[in-house]
Amino acid sequence: MGVLKMSDLPDAATRAKRKRAMLPLYGGENPKRRMLFQEMPNGIWSGRRCFIVGGGPSLKGFDFSRLKGEIVVTVNRGFESAPFSAVNVAQDPRLWGWYERGDLGQEARRKFNEYKGLKCWVNAQSFPFPEDLYLVNAVPIDGYEKFDIVEGVPCHGNSGANAIMVAACLGANPIYLLGFDCKGENGRTADFHSGYPESDPEKSYDSFLPDFKDAAWRLKKKGVRVVNLNPNSAIKYFDFGRFDEIKPISRPIYVSFFTKNTAYEREVKKLERSLINFGLEYDLLAAEDNGSWRANIHGRIKILRDFLDKYPGRDIVYIDADGIVCKYPIIFDEFVGDFGLVKIDRSKYFPEWEKQGREWFGRYEYLGGTMYLKNNARMRALLDLWERLDAPLDSPLSQCTLIKAIEQGEKEGLKVVALPEGYCQIFDIMGANGEPVVEHFQASRRSLYCYKKQGEKYIYQFGGKVYK
Repeated sequence: MGVLKMSDLPDAATRAKRKRAMLPLYGGENPKRRMLFQEMPNGIWSGRRCFIVGGGPSLKGFDFSRLKGEIVVTVNRGFESAPFSAVNVAQDPRLWGWYERGDLGQEARRKFNEYKGLKCWVNAQSFPFPEDLYLVNAVPIDGYEKFDIVEGVPCHGNSGANAIMVAACLGANPIYLLGFDCKGENGRTADFHSGYPESDPEKSYDSFLPDFKDAAWRLKKKGVRVVNLNPNSAIKYFDFGRFDEIKPISRPIYVSFFTKNTAYEREVKKLERSLINFGLEYDLLAAEDNGSWRANIHGRIKILRDFLDKYPGRDIVYIDADGIVCKYPIIFDEFVGDFGLVKIDRSKYFPEWEKQGREWFGRYEYLGGTMYLKNNARMRALLDLWERLDAPLDSPLSQCTLIKAIEQGEKEGLKVVALPEGYCQIFDIMGANGEPVVEHFQASRRSLYCYKKQGEKYIYQFGGKVYK
């Protein structure tokens, strides 16, 4: 490339025109670019542990499935080995170009396109990334102390250091580092994966070390504990530890279902996004239409039993397809009890509760939108009883028969745990309760146009179709 001359630069009028054209991408009144904070606000992982997967060769042979259910941030190509990560952080625009052109191979390109976590770039170079990527601003290092994801992260010179700062802004604490080696092989930079089209001399890692030193100082001042899980790493600014020394946490699998060819297909995508944001293992079932809305919610009971069969030895948490996880559901870690769900006092939310559904609910109601199910015989017996009681479909909701099933189950030793109301918080009638853990938007109320009793049968109109 030759020497750039002043005559090569566009004139002032052209530069101004280009600037106006770029404003929608980089701020302006109608910014088109996506920012990470729009999806992941400050402190969303507050007090939760997080694992960050770097690219160092110390991870060769590592079983990444051991990270499932954890909050995971991957760096650069790390998501190819841990596709369940919540966020993948990169900085070099060339990486996006290599995936886009297929320079890393078609398999890598496929994984990039199918990755469901947030593809995040720390935009230190003001590169015009496409709109499906999420950006974090790179701000000057001097004076940085807010740890504000909206403002951005310090402009460090490598993706690993930036990923640590992103996790800290999102509230993660402690933060565990995997594959943060800053060591190469045969005099060149090295990775646990297949690498990049270009490699550098091993001594290039020396330029990374001041970034980690700066990050370590800021994180310690903030009270964020960072542990490097490679004791042989050249990065000596954090505490050292080993992966096998970290106590595993017993967590459930989060499940839901949606009826094919209905509005719930759109709703469940929001639920999936929220589950990914917190690193939660999940399974979403596309169910056939049973012919009516009421029959479909009755079918949920069998679906729950099928999920228990599918994951022997694992408990499950069911969330309605139109719910979203807003905070990490800590109560479900190491959960004690057979059945967990929210029980509300209807007089608190329905002033005329005695006139509304009294024949079915009485004063108290169990909300079935969020339920913890222990994978044991007592829980299966409850599901069997609930299914039998609900089979006639002569009540407006399956929760009506659930009340009777729980009463019988408790007599037989079923341990029912009342969850805090925030774990099944209905967006409007329970909105005054504060920030929810799991919020429910009850899509049926947007599509269920009318509902009335005709003789002994209930008639529903859902999405323009009448069900009996």
